[in-house]
Amino acid sequence: MIFLVVKESMQGTAYGIMVSLYNAGLILLPLIISYILEQTEDDEYFGYFWVGIFFIAQSGFSFLCLLVIMYVDRTSFGNSLSQPSPDYDTNESIQSVLINKHENDRSQITHEMGMSALKEDPHEFKNNDDE
Repeated sequence: MIFLVVKESMQGTAYGIMVSLYNAGLILLPLIISYILEQTEDDEYFGYFWVGIFFIAQSGFSFLCLLVIMYVDRTSFGNSLSQPSPDYDTNESIQSVLINKHENDRSQITHEMGMSALKEDPHEFKNNDDE
């Protein structure tokens, strides 16, 4: 989604910031969890309860951020984040795209390498002892 909202000349920086924030979360989250457990260690059963409450609160905050982003997109940017990619044909399913790509790759390899082995059925069992 970054490519939809950031100029092309700044996309590398935007992706770098995104990955840095993700890595910061990976570093800080275990520290926060251990702090919560340490503060509630007197509660024999409720230590992990507060960890669960923390994750629920974090999920709720993320959901609220999602709603704000969707609202701002609809009111200010004409719902541009919900539009399909311009180079994706909506009439074509993802599965058919993958199947066609696989068949094209296989025929290209067969044509370039001249190997007839790729044309054979890979599930066919050949027993050389019968010959």
